[in-house]
Amino acid sequence: MNQYAGPAPEARHHAFRDDALGDHDATALADLLRRGERSAAELTDAAMERIQAVNPALNGLALDTFQTARQGAGQCQQGGGEFAGVPSLIKDNIDVAGLPTGHGASAVRPRNAAKISMWPACPPATGPAPCGHATRPSTATSRASIWTRGSC
Repeated sequence: MNQYAGPAPEARHHAFRDDALGDHDATALADLLRRGERSAAELTDAAMERIQAVNPALNGLALDTFQTARQGAGQCQQGGGEFAGVPSLIKDNIDVAGLPTGHGASAVRPRNAAKISMWPACPPATGPAPCGHATRPSTATSRASIWTRGSC
């Protein structure tokens, strides 16, 4: 057996299903929104369902903001940015005003951010609708990191 083949097929997890997100990437979803073929609420609900389906196995969600995302779905779409209304997750090391930031480290007590950090200052201009904070490896110091503790 090839040791680099990855996990056995029965151990793989995916969230793809026949829903409003389909198999589209963020650019295609933004285009569907602009053309009125999908609503931000439909995309947000589909994203939340996918996250909830795989998170028990992947432990990829540090904090969900599903209620806020659902309530603000239409407002994001009206914001006018390139990705207005497209659901997304923000890594746990990025400050978002009012949300706890844990930096992916169990040794760091999550603290509520007083302001938005530089990176998320861009999304409101481009429009993604945050559904929560995604987990990250505790020792990650770059954008490309590998999770080394259990399942991700």
